[in-house]
Amino acid sequence: MLLVRYYSLLGILVGVVVVPAVTRESNSTTSPTT
Repeated sequence: MLLVRYYSLLGILVGVVVVPAVTRESNSTTSPTT
């Protein structure tokens, strides 16, 4: 199935992008990047 492969790849990409952002946000609460 192409959809399953596409969604798994999308999930990996989102995870790679979101996880560092969340950790950075939680680490530096004094100066949020957003």
